[in-house]
Amino acid sequence: MAKNSRTAKTAGTRTAKKPVKTGRAASSKTKPTALGNSETRDIQPTTFPTRRRINTDAGYLRVRRTPALEPGNILGVLRNGADVEVLGVEGAWARILLSAGGAPIQAEDATVPVVCYMSAQYLDLSQVGGATLSPVTSGPPVVTVPPVQPADHGVHAPQVGGNQLPRLGLHTLGNGGLAREEADNGCKFFCMMDSFSDASQLVAKHPDAIVLARRYVGTKIPSTDDMIGQLEGASNRALVYIGLNEADPAGAESSNIPARAGFDKALATRIKQVSGATYVGGTFSMGTPDFTSNDVCLLMKEHYAPLYNNGLMAFDMHNYSPKIEHIDRDDDLIWYERRYEFLFTHCGFDPRIRAIYSSETGVDEGGVGGIPAHNYTSAQFEHWCNRWIEIHSRPIVVNGVSYPSPYVGGAIFQYGSYSGWWGYDVKNYMNVLRKFY
Repeated sequence: MAKNSRTAKTAGTRTAKKPVKTGRAASSKTKPTALGNSETRDIQPTTFPTRRRINTDAGYLRVRRTPALEPGNILGVLRNGADVEVLGVEGAWARILLSAGGAPIQAEDATVPVVCYMSAQYLDLSQVGGATLSPVTSGPPVVTVPPVQPADHGVHAPQVGGNQLPRLGLHTLGNGGLAREEADNGCKFFCMMDSFSDASQLVAKHPDAIVLARRYVGTKIPSTDDMIGQLEGASNRALVYIGLNEADPAGAESSNIPARAGFDKALATRIKQVSGATYVGGTFSMGTPDFTSNDVCLLMKEHYAPLYNNGLMAFDMHNYSPKIEHIDRDDDLIWYERRYEFLFTHCGFDPRIRAIYSSETGVDEGGVGGIPAHNYTSAQFEHWCNRWIEIHSRPIVVNGVSYPSPYVGGAIFQYGSYSGWWGYDVKNYMNVLRKFY
C-alpha cells in the first residue's frame, strides 16, 4: 500500500483491487463436498491402471499427499475435466499417477512411481462402460525434492531446507521508532517506509531481523540513479530493498510488465554492485497480476522468472485476506493469500528457491478497511495468525512434485495510524501478534 496512493478513499479504508478471477467457471466458487458427507458409490472391479476424468460441480479438485484429511496435506488442485491415471482405490481415495507430458514421474531409482491421492467419488465412471474401481493396497508416498542453494541474495539469502516457518511481522510505514520498539519485543520481520536510518539501526541491533526498506516513489517510474538516491545509496547489505510499489508508478497489465521488470532488473543489478543487498522486485498489489491471462503468464516467465531463478532478486506480492474468515477457505487461497503459487505453476519460477516476500499482508476489504475497521475480536485475529503461518508453510506443487514452501514472511499493514490509515492499525491487537514472533 503506498502512501497517499489512493485518491478515492475514506479515512482508514481503501478501494482494494480484488483478485482477477476471470476464466474461472462460476461453479468453481462451490466448495467440494467433504469426504464422508457425500453419496457413496459401489466399488466394482476393473483393470488398473485406468484413465479417468475428474467430474465435479466445483471447478477443481484438491489433491493430497496421503489419503487423509489432515492439515498441510494438500498438494494442489486439478481442474475439472482433467484426465488422471488411476492406479487404484483405497477406501474413498483414488491413488493417481503423477506425470509430465504423458510420461510418469518416478523416484530417483526409476522403479517406483510418484503418486498422490484424490477423492474417488469425483471420478467420471462413464468412461469405461460404467465400471467403477476396485480397492488396492497402499502405494508409495509422493516424492519431495529438496531445494537447491540459489545464488547470493545478500545477508537474507534464501536458505537450503524447507522447514522454516514463515515470519509474520509488521509494516510500520514511516514510524521507524515503533518498528525499533517492536523489534525489542521480538518481531523479526518488518516493512519500513522513508525511515532508512531507523531501519539500519534496527538491523544493527537485531541482525536476525528481516527489514524491507522502501521509499514512497509517487506516480512516475524513476531512473535507476534516482531510485538509488531515494534508497539513500542502497548501501546497507543487511537491509532488503524495494523499488516500485503496487500500481502507483506502473500497472500490472501485460503492457506494463516488460517495463516494470526492466526497472527491477536494472535496480537489482545496481544494488548487487553497490552493496550486494537483497532486492525484491514485483511488489504487485492484491489480485494482480492477472494469472488467468496467458499473455501475462508468458511475459512474467520471459521477463521476471530469469531474474528470480538466477538469484538476482527475490519477489514481493501483497497477499491480503478479503475478510478474516477467508483464510479458512482452502478452495480459494490461491486467488488471495497464496496467489504467489501461480509464479511457480504458470510463470516458470524455480520452486527450489525460497525468496517470496509480502511487504503487505493482513485483511483488506475494499470500502471497509482492515482488521480494526471490522471490529474483529482478539480470538478471531489469533486464529487468523495461526492459519496464516500454517498456509504459508505448505509446500508448492509443480508438475506433480512437492517442494518446500518458498515463502519467507509478510508484514501486516499497518502499525501506527500513519497518514490516516487508522482502519488498518493493529495497535490494539499487539498482545496477540507478539505470540507469533
